[in-house]
Amino acid sequence: FAFGFSQSAAAMGAQLAGRRDPAFLIAQTPEQALGFASNPMTAMALRRDMGRFGLTLATEQGAVLAPDNNPLLAQRSGWQRLGYDRVAVALDRRFSGLSTVLTATHLREQDSLLGAQFGAGLGAVKSASWFVDAAARLEAGGGWSIGAAYRRGWTFAHTRTGFSGSGLVGSEAFAADIGKNGIFSGHDSFGLRIAQPLRVTSGSGLDLQLPSYFDYSTGAVSRYDSQRLNLAPTGRELDLEMRYAVPFQGGMIQTNLYMRRDPGNVATLADDYGLALRY
Repeated sequence: FAFGFSQSAAAMGAQLAGRRDPAFLIAQTPEQALGFASNPMTAMALRRDMGRFGLTLATEQGAVLAPDNNPLLAQRSGWQRLGYDRVAVALDRRFSGLSTVLTATHLREQDSLLGAQFGAGLGAVKSASWFVDAAARLEAGGGWSIGAAYRRGWTFAHTRTGFSGSGLVGSEAFAADIGKNGIFSGHDSFGLRIAQPLRVTSGSGLDLQLPSYFDYSTGAVSRYDSQRLNLAPTGRELDLEMRYAVPFQGGMIQTNLYMRRDPGNVATLADDYGLALRY
C-alpha cells in the first residue's frame, strides 16, 4: 500500500509490482504518460499478490496543464490548471523471464478533452475516457531485454455551454525498446526505444449542432444541423531515444539522446533534437 505526492499512480504501481522499467526521459510508455502535459498531485496504489498473478488498484488526482492565451488572466507560469482524476486496475503475471501486465484505466477531465481546452463558444467540452493497456517485457538472457506496450482509448465528450454537441474520440499509443546490461563493463547499460505518444485516430471528432436556417419573420434560428468537427491531426509524432548509463564515483552517469518527429502531432513543426546528461 502506498501514498504519493507529485508522483503518478502508474509509477507507484510499477514500484509495488517490482517492475524494472528502463529510464527513458522522452520516449515513455503509454502507461507512464497521459499523452498531454499534466501535473500529478496525489496518488494511491494498493497491490495484492495472488500466486503468479498480481492485482493493483491505483488512483490519481492532478491538473491538466493547458496554455493560457489570455495574458491578462494568465498565471505567472502561463498555464491554466484544469482538474482531472483517474482510476486504474492492473493485472500482471510472470512467466519465467517474461512479465506481462494488462491495465484498464478510467480518466475524467473536468474542462478538457485529452488535455485540449475548448473555448466557451465551441461548447466548453468535458470528457471521460477509457483506456486499455497491454505491456510485456522479456529478459532474454545475457543482459538483453525487450519490451513493448500498446494503448487503445475511447473518449466520450460533450459540450456544457454554447453549441450543443457530443462525440466519441478514439486514440492510440505504443512503445517498443531493446536494452542490454553489461556492454563495456559489468554494470553499465544501454537502451533504445521508439514510441508514439497518445494520438487521436482518423475519423474522430465532435458532432456540433450548428444553426443552418434563420427565420426573419420570427427573428430566430429555426433549424440546426449536425456538423463534424474533426479532431484527428495530420502529423504523427514518433519519438526515438537512446540511453547509456555507467557507474561513476559511487553514483551513476546517464546520457539520453532523443529525436521527436512531428512534435505534438503537428506536421508543420521541425524535428526536435535533445540531449540530457545526469549524475
